[in-house]
This record gives sequence, structure tokens and C-alpha cells, in this order.
Amino acid sequence: MWRSAILAGLLCVLVGCDTDNEVIEVRVSSINGGAPVMADLIIFDETTGEISIPEDVAVVEFTNRSESSPVVSDPNTFVNAFQLQSYSVTWRTAGGGTSVGTWPLAAYNFTAATSAIVPAGSSVETGILIAPAGMKTQGPFMEALVNGQELLLIADIDFLGRPAVGSEGDIHVYASVSVNFADFADE
Repeated sequence: MWRSAILAGLLCVLVGCDTDNEVIEVRVSSINGGAPVMADLIIFDETTGEISIPEDVAVVEFTNRSESSPVVSDPNTFVNAFQLQSYSVTWRTAGGGTSVGTWPLAAYNFTAATSAIVPAGSSVETGILIAPAGMKTQGPFMEALVNGQELLLIADIDFLGRPAVGSEGDIHVYASVSVNFADFADE
């Protein structure tokens, strides 16, 4: 068996393999365990009396079901692995609107760098920032805090990566998650 894999690999090197048929099929299989992100607008610590504005992070699971024409004899190689490099978050209302009252949600869109490798035929989890603390001190988020309301938004996320080995093409993976902003009961 090893002999045939070595011979196929040598043949691939001598004759040349068609690596244009590489297919990296990456998808987001889960964000926040399938639940909305509950973004607390403010936290009051009763023991210390301190008030803080938290940042909200969500766990994202990526699955890579890659296929390729070249012979891969070592499943631990990075052939057809996906390398996550960054992501962009764009906000919208649950109804598809781009503003909340007079507040344009585009002001809170952001891009962040990150790094994760998703090997072929596997799944990997990584954490991403969904709601920076700075955005909660402005606009509709402060209004929701002052008025005791819940603000329901959708975060559309464009994950950007590349093949870990080989071609230089960008790979975009899109996903969305509900984010509920409110002053949730502090424990």
C-alpha cells in the first residue's frame, strides 16, 4: 500500500499532477452553538460596585470537506487546508433595515484579523469578537440601555481565508448570527 502511494507521488512529481482541480469546501457549521449571542450592554458587579461594558465573543465552528485530484498519502499534511485570516461584521436589523431610528448601523461595521487553520476533512472551533465594547457606548445601544429595551440585530459575517498550501486565491465564507443587545440581569 505504501509502495503504491510512493509510486503515485513520484509519478505526480515527474509527470505533473493537475492541481487546478483542488476543491476546498469550507463552511461555518455553527456560531455560538446555534443560539443568538446575548450581548449585555452593561455589567454591574455588586461585590465591588464596578460597572463595565463587556465585549462579546462567539465560538465559530468551521468544517472543511476538501477534495483533490492529487494523491495525498499523509492525512496530516496541509494540502487543501483552509487558513482563516480575517473577518468583517456588517450589521442589519432583523427586518433587513440598515438603521435603528436615526442611527445608521454601518457606523458599527468592522473588520478584524484572526488566524486559524482548518485541515481537510475536519472541523475546528475558534473565537471571534462580535460586539466590541466601544460600539455599546454609542447610538441605539445607549438608547436601549437607558430605555430598558432589547435591540435585536443580525451580524452578517464575511470570513476571509486562503488555501494554506498552493494557490493564492481568496476564499470567502459567509454566515449570520442573531445578536440581542440588552441590560441582562447581572449575577
